[in-house]
Amino acid sequence: MKDFQCVTGWRVPQVHWEGVKLSDVLEAAGLKSGAAGLNFESYDGADTESLTLEQARLPDVIVAYRMLDAPITIEHGGPARLYVAPMFGYKSLKWLSAIRVVATPTPGFWEENGYPVNGWIDGSTSSATGDNNTTAT
Repeated sequence: MKDFQCVTGWRVPQVHWEGVKLSDVLEAAGLKSGAAGLNFESYDGADTESLTLEQARLPDVIVAYRMLDAPITIEHGGPARLYVAPMFGYKSLKWLSAIRVVATPTPGFWEENGYPVNGWIDGSTSSATGDNNTTAT
């Protein structure tokens, strides 16, 4: 469990997420050489997000299908959403409909509107891993 934190300052304490590690999804799918990142799309077509492969392979980055011991509601981004524990909430894309492997990640909706591309909660601006001392199951 980890606090879910918005870049604007609000937080929800100790949210328990369940899902599949994104690294396991990538391993099962296989990656072609030249892949450097992922672009994500939402069902509503309005929201997008991206991660580098290094970020996507962190152990606490999951495709979540349960939150707080129940299926994720549509209001909270279900039936499946991205959950990126060490980053601010805007990186945890709601209503996940597509994961695309790309040579260069494209900044997502929130980054296009002024938010940092690498939204580490610990304040780092590096594309490398931030504070990844978290776990999600």
